[in-house]
Amino acid sequence: MIYLSARITIKPEVAPEKLEEAVESMRNQGRVIPSVKSFIVGRDFGGEYSFAAIYAIEDLEGYWEYLIRPAHHHTDMIGLPLVDKFVSYDVVDDDPFEPPSRPCSQLLS
Repeated sequence: MIYLSARITIKPEVAPEKLEEAVESMRNQGRVIPSVKSFIVGRDFGGEYSFAAIYAIEDLEGYWEYLIRPAHHHTDMIGLPLVDKFVSYDVVDDDPFEPPSRPCSQLLS
């Protein structure tokens, strides 16, 4: 399983309705992208970030599907302009983990 994680701080001048639209778009990704097996989107706790999201995805093919879906693109388009600081990281619980032999962008070709 791959756990795609993102932590975000929002620019102080962002209107509350724009922020809510972006957060709801992040939640929608979890609901509509088939490769997302579970997800959580909410307030970041105990750190310097405001919001966080974690999406559980079974494999690299699903990871690539997540990245190219329109719901993900929509979140990027409306959400990234609101972001002050952003960090993304992935955690894999497969043991042993076998890294892909080629870049994720080539997995479906």
